[in-house]
Amino acid sequence: PRFTEASLVKELEKSGIGRPSTYASIMNKIHSRAYTTKERLALKPTELGKIIAQMLENHFNLIMDIKFTARMEDDLDEIAESKQDWREFLKGFWEKFVPVLEKAEKEAFVPKLMTDINCPKCGNKLQKIWARDKYFYGCSNYPDCKFTVSIEALEFKKEDYADNFDWDQPCPKCSSPMKIRFGRFGAFLGCERYPDCNGIVNIPKKDEPLPEEMPKCPAVGCDGDIKQRRSRFGKPFFSCSNYPDCDVIVNQLDDLEMKYQNHPKTPYVKKTKKGVKKVAAKKATKKKTAKKKTAAKGKPLALSPQLAAVVGAKELSRPEVTKKVWEYIKAKELQDPNNKRLIVPDNKLEKVFGHSDPVDMMKLPGILSKHIKK
Repeated sequence: PRFTEASLVKELEKSGIGRPSTYASIMNKIHSRAYTTKERLALKPTELGKIIAQMLENHFNLIMDIKFTARMEDDLDEIAESKQDWREFLKGFWEKFVPVLEKAEKEAFVPKLMTDINCPKCGNKLQKIWARDKYFYGCSNYPDCKFTVSIEALEFKKEDYADNFDWDQPCPKCSSPMKIRFGRFGAFLGCERYPDCNGIVNIPKKDEPLPEEMPKCPAVGCDGDIKQRRSRFGKPFFSCSNYPDCDVIVNQLDDLEMKYQNHPKTPYVKKTKKGVKKVAAKKATKKKTAKKKTAAKGKPLALSPQLAAVVGAKELSRPEVTKKVWEYIKAKELQDPNNKRLIVPDNKLEKVFGHSDPVDMMKLPGILSKHIKK
């Protein structure tokens, strides 16, 4: 069985991970970063969540150890109570963690997964390839065959959707043909003229009512129809087509008549906390005073001859130095094409770096500081 939010919190408490003040933040993070989705109350890991977990388990055993995390919670409590020095704690942590991090940066990658699916273009096997935040299918015979397709498109089956749905219907906005597209919450019909026309039609799944089967809005004086929509979390709900001029909305069609019996057509009003409007009104009456904004220009600093040769000036502010160095790196194309974080120095940058080895961009500020005289 999968965890629910409540059972996951209980497991965290049992393992000594987190505190009551942090549980809400933990739940919010795994949702907002798309590591999980909700199916009813159960938490289901996304492909991104599975990949992140796999990478952490393979390369960060140190921090994935539950006992380590529980010990850290105790250490943080001691720091809060002034029983432990936070500087010494961080020093000890980084001495162990930095080598692990540097090794992971060199070795960590998401492997391609061979499948039994034949490429429709050349007959070779397709493989699952990770890109940014999700998998797609690509031919194993690349670059001779460049066939690619999204997983949603290849695994899509019309049988999973309502039997009587009109797949050939025209765009409701411009009457142009429509084609199947895929979004965060599944398949839908989208206008072929997109982005010139953004007409869409949601495709109801089996047992979901078709658009033509939807009832009329029950609000007195409203001529709208009830439409099925989806929340930003993918949960279906039903509301009036005249929204926001009509506030009729329910999660289940069966609740419609009972909830809105003899209900007059009423414009939707966003709920606000008490006192918000009053405060806003008071602020509006106050005389606006214009404040002069002064540009925070840094003081010009003397540069070493080596750095001056790169940026073309003997004195610059620190922000200007950073800007000029990056302009130089971009113009000379000195970033490693396989890893944009690495800067491969040319003759001039070698004199600034003090060696000819590639440098991680995160270490660049520290190197430049050595060539700037305060």
